Amino acid sequence: MDKNFHGSDASLVIDSEKYPCTSKSFSWEPQTSDSQFDDSPIEQTDKGVTGVDISGSFEYDGKNAELRDALMAAPENKHRLIIREDGGGVRCNGVIITSFSRDYPSDEKASTSIDYEAESATTF
Repeated sequence: MDKNFHGSDASLVIDSEKYPCTSKSFSWEPQTSDSQFDDSPIEQTDKGVTGVDISGSFEYDGKNAELRDALMAAPENKHRLIIREDGGGVRCNGVIITSFSRDYPSDEKASTSIDYEAESATTF
């Protein structure tokens, strides 16, 4: 276990282009459904996985018009996003941008936050 692993040790790649960012995240959440049968105890349900929600976000400071334009050019574009770290990472396919926000503080750098959802993900 690498207890000193930092977020800066992982890189963000979108559509084969590497982008510097200040923060990145990935979430894999199974969707479930329960069934309660007549002969089962009340505290016991049968759970089944019905799907998976894949989502995440990333942030960067300053202005990166090229990245913004590439991601926001057309809502129907689906991107490929990779969070690469030593020895592997996560590859998300069918990525759709669900939120784009930018803060303009008067005394600090501008900050951009982008949320996404993906159709599928694999580890490598």
